Amino acid sequence: MSLVLRKDIRTDAAARESFMDLARTVFGLDFSGWQAAGYWTDLYIPYALMDGPRAVANVSVNLMDMTYRGRPRRYIQLGTVMTHPNYRGRGLARRLMERVLADWRENCDGIYLFANHTVLDFYPKFGFRRAYEYACTTPLPQGGGKSRCRRLDTANPADLKLLRTAFDRSNPYSALAMEKNWGLLLFSCGFSLKDWVYYLEEEETAVIARLAGDTLECLDLFGPGRRPLPALLAQIGGLRADLGFTPLDGTGCVFRPVETDDYLFVLEGGDMPFAAERLQFPVLSHA
Repeated sequence: MSLVLRKDIRTDAAARESFMDLARTVFGLDFSGWQAAGYWTDLYIPYALMDGPRAVANVSVNLMDMTYRGRPRRYIQLGTVMTHPNYRGRGLARRLMERVLADWRENCDGIYLFANHTVLDFYPKFGFRRAYEYACTTPLPQGGGKSRCRRLDTANPADLKLLRTAFDRSNPYSALAMEKNWGLLLFSCGFSLKDWVYYLEEEETAVIARLAGDTLECLDLFGPGRRPLPALLAQIGGLRADLGFTPLDGTGCVFRPVETDDYLFVLEGGDMPFAAERLQFPVLSHA
């Protein structure tokens, strides 16, 4: 079997369509709307093995520019690890992982991925170890009045521009904030989370959130950060906020281990801060 490694999937229409077919087959994941909207940039790099015109296995590299407590970091998040059912058991995922690590291990501050329970024994073979994330809940003050808040329509160019302007300011409250990866943000906020996107007019802040009873589920926010985080979020409502990011100031917050079906693995030897403090990667940075 002679398979060819391709890293130019994004710019080759036929190869790109085959890659998207593989994602549909393995995960039921549809990249077509994201790609057609122009959100797939060169920050998302599939490493695909092709059998002729057909993509049969893949590991994708996501270039993640982040800020950790004011210090810039370039991380690599691996994702979309998949092999067509007819090609499994041939070591293709191992071949791709070895190539990706050879290309990127020395060219970033750290490499990480999220894995489900079926492959927990696979990634330690390449030097990955389990790391643990912590989510945060913060109480919100009451009686401070409300800012003008409206839902943004990400299909509307004017609203999309407001979101982009806010995103470019990053999240000033986050200890570990995603930077620059507009395309990844729109993978969720342009589709599955499009009804979660709000804008606080007076604060010039975009908030990705929804109110569930007395709890504000706030996945992320972007803006200038002119007032304390709890006071800002209280402008939307709720008695407390479950945060999808780690706040810079955790005073008064309750931290709890993140319990999901996706387990964080980090590559040994990188500059990852998870052993030093209770953190989580921003929920919207998951690829």
